[in-house]
Amino acid sequence: MVNSSLAVVITSYDARDTIFLSVISSLLNQGYSPVVLNGLSKDLIRSTAYVLKYSISRFPRNTLFIVLNHLTASTVVAHHNGKIIIAPNNGIITMIQDNSHWQPESISVFDSPIPALLQTGRLEEMLSESKEGHIIEAFFPEPVVDETSKHILATIIHIDSSGNVITNVNNLERFSMFSVLAPKDLSFVRRNVTLFSFEFVDVYPSYPFNEVPGKHIVFRDEMGYLSCGIVNGNLAEMLNVNEYVQIKISLMSDQTKQATPFLSIPEN
Repeated sequence: MVNSSLAVVITSYDARDTIFLSVISSLLNQGYSPVVLNGLSKDLIRSTAYVLKYSISRFPRNTLFIVLNHLTASTVVAHHNGKIIIAPNNGIITMIQDNSHWQPESISVFDSPIPALLQTGRLEEMLSESKEGHIIEAFFPEPVVDETSKHILATIIHIDSSGNVITNVNNLERFSMFSVLAPKDLSFVRRNVTLFSFEFVDVYPSYPFNEVPGKHIVFRDEMGYLSCGIVNGNLAEMLNVNEYVQIKISLMSDQTKQATPFLSIPEN
């Protein structure tokens, strides 16, 4: 019997990789027509968790999500609001919980990696099982706020396909600096050499598609994370940055015209 549920495969594996092909083959044999989201890095768990978190919010009920990223010896299966997530037991599940906003109804731990697990039998039977086990925990780093110097130390958690840089700063309302200080100075710095800097007055509530090409922008992404980019440009490529880079956001008042670093890349 063909399963009508939608399967979304979030993967860092090449389409020719045997692990990827094994999983796709298992899904096809069980009646699924998988949608594949690829282009991730096996070593960047934060970026993978971000993409999974975004996907969960956008796909409908009865969607099955399978994460192929840095496989481990065991697999976690989580049920949430009519959706099912199958992921390696490497912290992905706890990273997408986002405090109390995403809490699965049940979590099971299976003692097999995802490809082997999918070959053991029908998904419907396996997903209905309840198995206790140790769940690896991992979390997005919290931004560090220095109210005295008006700095926020953030971290890049994802770079999207357009080169926009997404930071771990969320729920901007809790940062009083964003509402009481304007304008803001952002200087992108690499190894103590300033690449460029610009000044902005406010954070766009979403990506400003109507702005002129080439404009440097600071905006909230679709999940509320503070992000920055260039309209019709690729900021991450221009600065040669990737995930895990720390960002120093410096705000200033009208009376204090002193440029300070916004994004700093640590020495190797």
